[in-house]
Amino acid sequence: MDSSKKTLLEALNQKEVKRSKIGKIRELFEEIEEAKRTGVSNADLVTVLNERGIDVNLKTFENMLYRIRQEKVNKPIPTIQKTRRVDKTKELPTPERTGESKLDGGSLYPEDDWLVVGVSNTRLIEDLHEQGFSPEDVREWGCSNDAARRNKLTEFINKKSKKRG
Repeated sequence: MDSSKKTLLEALNQKEVKRSKIGKIRELFEEIEEAKRTGVSNADLVTVLNERGIDVNLKTFENMLYRIRQEKVNKPIPTIQKTRRVDKTKELPTPERTGESKLDGGSLYPEDDWLVVGVSNTRLIEDLHEQGFSPEDVREWGCSNDAARRNKLTEFINKKSKKRG
């Protein structure tokens, strides 16, 4: 490191520039690791850090150590990916009914109508049609996948059976 960079770093350290908690832990990382090798617990280290003005709890401290270790070996740090939320208030387009279907025996609704409402399982489509449900009926259920739609259909069939019996 040349003298201009060293001088800048020394000046920043003396000036008490605001740094993130993990930045402060990175700076102390070698000392922390040495203390851990000698048997000092994470809880004791957190206590000392808090006394030095680095306010962290045990879980946050352990997470920071994990991240710093991953950085040192250049491994990507796993992150939680946020899932996209589906806007259920949007009206899905409904193609015109042609009366044609890829299903055996024909159907009032083409398979594309079922795909528009998210039903992709051919057996489920057949069962829905057999029970008299339209794609619009299934859309109103608000189910997120074919398994949930199958469960809903099963509920209707069971209720229907109880009424008969």
